[in-house]
Amino acid sequence: MSNTEGPSTQSPPAATPGRDAPTSGSSEAQVSTVAATSDTHGDAAGLTPARTGAGLAEGQPHVARAAEAAGHAAHPARPALAPGAAGDDLAAPPTLAVEPGGLEGAPGAAPTKPALLPVFVVLLAAQGLTLSLGGVAGVLFAFVLLAQGVTPDTLMPTLMATPWFLIVSAVLSQGSMGLALWKGPDVMKDAAPSLAARLRWSDEPPRWVLVPLLLVGTLSVGPLTVGVLDVLGFPKSGMLELFSKASQQSVASFAALVLVGAVVPGVLEELLFRGYVQTRFVERWGTARGIVFTAVLFGLWHLDVRQGLFAFGVGCFLGWGAHRAGSVVPGAMAHLLNNLTSFVLARVYGGEEDTMSAVPAVIVGAAVVLVLVVWALRALTAARPGEPALTGR
Repeated sequence: MSNTEGPSTQSPPAATPGRDAPTSGSSEAQVSTVAATSDTHGDAAGLTPARTGAGLAEGQPHVARAAEAAGHAAHPARPALAPGAAGDDLAAPPTLAVEPGGLEGAPGAAPTKPALLPVFVVLLAAQGLTLSLGGVAGVLFAFVLLAQGVTPDTLMPTLMATPWFLIVSAVLSQGSMGLALWKGPDVMKDAAPSLAARLRWSDEPPRWVLVPLLLVGTLSVGPLTVGVLDVLGFPKSGMLELFSKASQQSVASFAALVLVGAVVPGVLEELLFRGYVQTRFVERWGTARGIVFTAVLFGLWHLDVRQGLFAFGVGCFLGWGAHRAGSVVPGAMAHLLNNLTSFVLARVYGGEEDTMSAVPAVIVGAAVVLVLVVWALRALTAARPGEPALTGR
């Protein structure tokens, strides 16, 4: 047979099954032969270099790999094969298009973390409005008291003992908090699908059986925290003493004080801290750190050392309770009732309701009750999927 037959009538010898395998010791020559054959015959047959050197795979795989590498070096790019053409069975499998940001669940693809800037902006806006409007109210009341004959040296004590000044200040404080909570997330382009979803107000149906447990636990945190502070020698809270004295006034002023100092704060503070702040911190840092850091901010919010430490203890307990319940509703009701109980005790006992807090038996009893409440809450609730209770992710 003549060696000048066209490539259209005969496949390259190296690609024909059944040919004798190349002998050892001539790998380099075989590579050159395969590469040359690919140049002269592979293009016409529509075969890739890997197809041309397939016959070498049975005898000497390393030679086949070298031949394939040589073919790719000579032909870095190949046109796509038409359907039905020779070698169509070697078409590469379809590739998976990946959106920017990687595949969900793929190694190295980190979940999106919520931005914390809106949280701090909302908190600062609420506190700033509270202090600013409270200062304006204080100036106006001071002018009224001076007009009534109060001397400048007794102005501040008289102002702080005026029940309606405390009531107006509480109204302004709660109004500032509500406004910041209502409009702040929208201004900061919060990613929550709705305000109710972000505040965990309707995340899950509330379980009302949790309310008495959370209330008892909160009431246990009170004497436990106050007792420890008394043992450590912390001074009394000036703000709490002011509200205790104001609770001794007329029934009308006491009712107004309960509304703006107990009922409304119990709901708004839970919506702001356990609903808005804590959910973002937990998503960003994990359960335990999110709850504790929210409680720290809750304590600082009160701008009073003793009251702030008490608020930190209550914030840790209510934060854990809200996380376990999947809703802020039971905790808000418990917070409201705790504040109401404090005001009633202040009116009945004249602000001396915590005189027994430093007694060791009271501290131990409060700790035992708190442990039992935590056990009961753990039995009635379950850790939310993907968010283990009191453990970081």
